[in-house]
Amino acid sequence: EEQAFAVLVKIMFNYGHRNVFKSSFKELHLMFYQLERLVDEHLHELHEHFISKSIETHMYCSQWFLTIFTAKFPLNITFQIMDMFLCEGVSIEFQIALSLLKLTQHDLMSLDFEGILNYFRVNLPKRFCNEEECRNLFKTAQSYSNKITQRKLKKLEKDYQLFLEHQAQLEDPVVRMERENKQLQETVLRLQRENDDLAGELVSSKVALRADMDKLEERIDILSKECRAQKSSSDAANLFIHELKEELQEAKETYQRAMIQLAEERQQHEVAVSEYKQLFQQLDEGHQKQKEELNQELLEVKAQLGSQSSGSLSDHKTSLTSEQRLRQVELELAQTKLALVEAQCKNQELEHTVQEVKSELTHAKGKQSWLARFN
Repeated sequence: EEQAFAVLVKIMFNYGHRNVFKSSFKELHLMFYQLERLVDEHLHELHEHFISKSIETHMYCSQWFLTIFTAKFPLNITFQIMDMFLCEGVSIEFQIALSLLKLTQHDLMSLDFEGILNYFRVNLPKRFCNEEECRNLFKTAQSYSNKITQRKLKKLEKDYQLFLEHQAQLEDPVVRMERENKQLQETVLRLQRENDDLAGELVSSKVALRADMDKLEERIDILSKECRAQKSSSDAANLFIHELKEELQEAKETYQRAMIQLAEERQQHEVAVSEYKQLFQQLDEGHQKQKEELNQELLEVKAQLGSQSSGSLSDHKTSLTSEQRLRQVELELAQTKLALVEAQCKNQELEHTVQEVKSELTHAKGKQSWLARFN
């Protein structure tokens, strides 16, 4: 539909077909005059027959020129005529019209007034439903292409203007003035109607424009309020982000201080544990050595006690003293082991604290990456 309308616009304006429908149909009457002169020139006998039967040109060709042969003819002819019209212009209308008259001249010459009009209205369109007749029609039209040119039509247009001037001179000046006055009055009335229509359209346009402007102003107010609300929300969000950043910075600083402190404490505990281990190793070695010596002495004493049933009191005291020394060394060894266990427990507590701090740091880093989205 859009393409068909575009073609119609081109035909009306680019090919001048719009002028045929203008007021008083001046262009259409010009085409009647041109066709009549062409019929007289190329089909003189038929022209004389039309005059004798009072057949005027507008009686049979007005519909042809107004519709470009699209009203009653078959579609296959209409399509080809329209293609030729778009390629060659207005001259093709006169070529087709002369071809129709030439191919039907024999039938028309034998008819009277009523028969001729009825033939143009009914019989002529039906005749060209035949493919052979269609080919003959366009072949005949092609034969007129060199005889009916734009130059020829321009010459006939000048003759028509001279004919109108001659008619005007023969006409009574009063009648001519009255006719021109009537035409001017009709023009004034038409212009007044057009002016009233334009004024109405202008008022309607102003009202519609005012309504549209009111709607746009309301829309602008709504958008302004929404913009202010969004700006306020954005400011609040930026403030919240700033506060979160400050809290995050404080958390980082606290974490760093805690990590430094924990590292120092861990280092101290590691040093203390190392010292405890060295001391325990030394004590353990000394205790083992003393234990071996005391065991050796104890065995010697027991051996002496076994061999001599009656020993002196001093030997008994010596054996007792050795046993006490052995118990004292064992006690010191147990205390050293207990201290080592306590140091290991504290070291484990420190390692657990370090793990918790690392977990908090990982959580803080995740929170920081989430806050980075607001930047």
